Order: sequence, then C-alpha cells, then structure tokens
Amino acid sequence: ESTYWRIMDAAMKAVISVDGTIGHHHGIGVNKGPWIHLDAPTMWPVVQKIKDALDPYGIMNPGKLGL
Repeated sequence: ESTYWRIMDAAMKAVISVDGTIGHHHGIGVNKGPWIHLDAPTMWPVVQKIKDALDPYGIMNPGKLGL
C-alpha cells in the first residue's frame, strides 16, 4: 500500500506541475483529496472556510476532498 501512495503522490504532483488537473469519474473524494490544495491553491482557503463554517465539528463527510 505504501508503494501505491508513493506512486500516486508522484503522479499527482507531476500532473499539477504541468498545469494538469485532478479528476475522476466518481469525483475526487478520498483517493485524490490529499492533492486538491495543490490543484486549486487560490480556491482552497475559501473551500476550507466554507466547510469550517458549515461543519464546525468536522462530522460531515470526514476526509473527503482532503478536508
């Protein structure tokens, strides 16, 4: 499993470094969430603030979208 995550990390960072974007046919969810803040760095603080305001206890969809 650690090999899988090392490969995913390298792949996601490579895609983002050439202005690619992260997507998936079922949405980003959990699997690609750790890299979303790199994919959309200017939007990410806004998403985090909205999530914090609507879900101050972090109980709604924990771990989704890297939140």
